[in-house]
Amino acid sequence: MIVYLFAAINGAVISAALFWQFGLVIALAVAQFGGSLFAAYVAVFLVLRTLHRAHTHASRRAEPSRTPALRQLQPDSAASTRPC
Repeated sequence: MIVYLFAAINGAVISAALFWQFGLVIALAVAQFGGSLFAAYVAVFLVLRTLHRAHTHASRRAEPSRTPALRQLQPDSAASTRPC
């Protein structure tokens, strides 16, 4: 959430600086749009980065059949054939 706040502020300042030559009213009007646009850009960037990291680390996970904690217990064949 803090990242989006800083992205919006940075986008607003950059937009206002770029449009300052057209006057104060235009610069302030464009600053709101520029801040929102830059915050949306950062949000999409963070989502894509998170998806890429999840996909990259998925191949490093151990298979359930090779992990002892996740392996299902197999019934003992000798125990099932013994008479009671």
